[in-house]
Amino acid sequence: MFIEFGLLYTPSSLLAHILFLSLLTCRDRVIMGDNSVVYDKKVEDFAEKPVNQVTNVFVWDMDETLILLKSLLNGAYAKAFNGEKDEQKGVEIGRTWENRILELSDELFFYEEIENYNKPYLDALKEYDDGRDLSDYDFGKDGFGPPYDDDANRRKLAYRHRVIANKYKQGLHNVLDQDKKKMWNELYDLTDEYTDRWLSSGIM
Repeated sequence: MFIEFGLLYTPSSLLAHILFLSLLTCRDRVIMGDNSVVYDKKVEDFAEKPVNQVTNVFVWDMDETLILLKSLLNGAYAKAFNGEKDEQKGVEIGRTWENRILELSDELFFYEEIENYNKPYLDALKEYDDGRDLSDYDFGKDGFGPPYDDDANRRKLAYRHRVIANKYKQGLHNVLDQDKKKMWNELYDLTDEYTDRWLSSGIM
């Protein structure tokens, strides 16, 4: 079971959250979403287990992961190895992570549209969501944009929050196609090899 603490939903935390989800997706974990995120089993299933049954719990430290990726981007990781690591390769790996996280956040989670509008929870605007069927809704043409404090825009933002929440519940492994999964797996393996299995040491 994986538990990630401290990541409430805000656009500023979304990128870190997507990084975490993508790391687990690379290792084919079952992913669920909530304010504190539990992976592999539902909380109620876990609570019903016999007391004498052992469950391994892994706590993932997002700060350390972000520090690692930042050190790849600025070359600090390679410099720490005194020439043993190819600095340019590390920078390129870091940039690839950065670009793909931003791309994924924009494509699936409306990051560019909502990055300047912070709410602590995905259901913060639930009162504005009228429950409309969004299967044929065109988010690109609904006129959503600043100012965000009128009821019409709050409703459109609530729609986006609902879509994001549903994708969290599905998990990236059910949202990404096979080509995207392959792309993430290849990046994961490349990063893991370059960092001497730093990633796989945390996800077993």
